[in-house]
Amino acid sequence: MAQLADSSNRPPDSVHAAGDRAGFEQPIGHPSDSSQSANAQSANAPSEADAAERTAPERTSDEATGALHIVTIAIEETEQGHLVRLRGSAGEATAPFLSPLTAAELTTFWQAVADTPAQQAPPGAVADLARTIGETLYRALLTDEQADLLRQSYLNAYQARMPLQLRLQLDATPEFLTLPWEYLFEPVRQEFPALSLHSPFVRHTQLMHRIRPLPVTGPLRALVVIANPSTHPDFNSRRTWLNLLDTLDYLAADRRLLLERLQKPTLHDLQRQLRSNDYHILHFIGHAQYDRDSQEGRLVFEDEMRRGRLVSGHHLGQMLRDNYATRLVILQAAMEHVDVRNPMGIVAHHLIPRGVPATAMLPFTMTDGLTAAFFHELYAEVAAFKPVDVAMTEARNAMIVEGGGLLWGAPWLLSRMDEGFLFDNGHLPVRSKPRPRRRTPSLLERVLRSNLAGRSFDEFE
Repeated sequence: MAQLADSSNRPPDSVHAAGDRAGFEQPIGHPSDSSQSANAQSANAPSEADAAERTAPERTSDEATGALHIVTIAIEETEQGHLVRLRGSAGEATAPFLSPLTAAELTTFWQAVADTPAQQAPPGAVADLARTIGETLYRALLTDEQADLLRQSYLNAYQARMPLQLRLQLDATPEFLTLPWEYLFEPVRQEFPALSLHSPFVRHTQLMHRIRPLPVTGPLRALVVIANPSTHPDFNSRRTWLNLLDTLDYLAADRRLLLERLQKPTLHDLQRQLRSNDYHILHFIGHAQYDRDSQEGRLVFEDEMRRGRLVSGHHLGQMLRDNYATRLVILQAAMEHVDVRNPMGIVAHHLIPRGVPATAMLPFTMTDGLTAAFFHELYAEVAAFKPVDVAMTEARNAMIVEGGGLLWGAPWLLSRMDEGFLFDNGHLPVRSKPRPRRRTPSLLERVLRSNLAGRSFDEFE
């Protein structure tokens, strides 16, 4: 076992080899008239496309196939109300939007998510609940015209042998952040996009500055911050750390990931550690609170006296802005209760505009087995230089295999990456469309340009 340091001046623990082991007061819109699902397919049953080919197509592109297919669904705010804009390879369409869920319905649903893993409820009941909430959201989000465009975009991607990434953009409408979008259910395809490697789902932020994959030559380095202040409900931080080591020690043995723990989970020590070393992943485990005044979430770090110190996503994001190597921030809640306001999710959302390429968030505690299954797949895929949306999809499916019931839709993935790749080991497939080749000017064009520049025709003979 890796030994936990008992001095705040010691460097972080590391895993280097297998031997070291690693309130809403008002309703949110109104209920919609949602039709029933076509059949009682289970929440984790694959679609026909997935059954035909479990492995997703390579995210490559060339002159014939083009780039990764993307469908963007953005909820915008206008003077007439909220608007849904869908853009994809099949076209673009807009329509009004009203949230289909009330605060009470959200609370009931999220409590069911936390309390009904598959081993405690009939699988059919779990599947019905997931499909009902997912289809309700789907029919409220997309009109028939928009749904047809989405399905045609699926077909275009399939014919090009390319995956389709489904992006949801809520930058202009953060009031809809806490709706359970991960459970969107496509009634015709009978599919949850968030569980499909052919159409991974991501909460996306479109920013002007493009971030490219970070070139790396050695193992990825992850810094784990476990904050357990005396002013908040206590949890077994040592057990949490050792469980994470046990889950990921095989990656250390393969020299694919080095996992370290920040011994003093204060903001000052985090800043100092980030300045002294390059970390590709920052993994925070602890509490989060909702601030009613600012209506924002806060992470709970520790101060020098082990009291809680609240840190907003804006503050943490500003600290991480200059740490170019940090490409993924993971926020893992140590809270057992369900807060539908999702303060940790709000923090994750605010990190992206501050320069963090991607964030993954778990809003409440889960069983050790489910937590291990999730992080086993998430870290393995990221360490294998897979797109982060694919990594999250694999992690969700691992939770289903572990018997997690509805919990597969609780984690969020937020990203600003165009292509999904966080790191580049020199062997990444090309996903973006090739730039058009520059056409060689004709002799006449060169002569005309030369005359403007005062050059003679003889120079071109």
